[in-house]
Amino acid sequence: MTTALSALAVLVAGIILFFSTAWVFPGVSRGLWWLLLHGAYRMRVYHRERFPATGAVLLVGNHASYIDWMLVWLASPRPVRFVIWSGYYHNPLLRFFLSFVRHHSVRIDNRTTSPHAVGHALQAVTAALDAGEVVLLFPEGRLTRNGQMRPFGRGLEHILKKTTAPVTVIPLGISGMWGSVFSHKGGRILRKWPESLRRRVRVIFGVPMAKTESAAEIRAAVTETLADLAIVESNHDMMVPQWYVHTAAKWRNMFRRGMVDNAGGSERVLSIGQGFVAAWCLCSWQV
Repeated sequence: MTTALSALAVLVAGIILFFSTAWVFPGVSRGLWWLLLHGAYRMRVYHRERFPATGAVLLVGNHASYIDWMLVWLASPRPVRFVIWSGYYHNPLLRFFLSFVRHHSVRIDNRTTSPHAVGHALQAVTAALDAGEVVLLFPEGRLTRNGQMRPFGRGLEHILKKTTAPVTVIPLGISGMWGSVFSHKGGRILRKWPESLRRRVRVIFGVPMAKTESAAEIRAAVTETLADLAIVESNHDMMVPQWYVHTAAKWRNMFRRGMVDNAGGSERVLSIGQGFVAAWCLCSWQV
């Protein structure tokens, strides 16, 4: 018993020491978050080589979950400054995560009474780009509620017009986070069970663009980047016949309604299991 308590005390002391060190030196926490994310998700990154080694870079992507910024932080080959809505800090857990990148974030509060708050935040982003930094921006402004990408705000164009240094705009796509506990799908964030364990999460960096492009053109580039990601990942997805067999093989799905035919005037229903057996018989039938 004494040995177990001693081991527990050492573990607690180690955790406290780690987080204390990470609080003073936030870069230390990167390794921990890498382990946590790669333990929770099967994460893969495509086209890191598209990053310029030096110079200002504006990363623009879709926004489906509260930890998209962390995925990009780990995927980027260069340090990243984040543009974050202050509403994220209202959640205690997210505030704890964000505390480790507090020196690399720009808060934007669109609900403040000050008419200049958003303008000052955009100026901070412009200054970071003029200093040659990498800045991550989600121009949708808030998380998607239906899995589809929202329109991009005009603040993106304002930032690019105000910069004096050359800026490379890199569209990026994130897939796999819609349906996670950090997204709006299936209920309130962090108050639901995950749909699956160790879900596949992908980050892809698109073809670099000039800073003269409009918000609509950059949004189209993000959409194209997500399409490229879907093509790359299609080799890992189940084909429809495989998916049907996989679904029908589960006992809980055997007697669920699978097909409905109203072509003859009366409704004819086949369960998922009946449809599976019918397809099996047709495949075995010799003409």
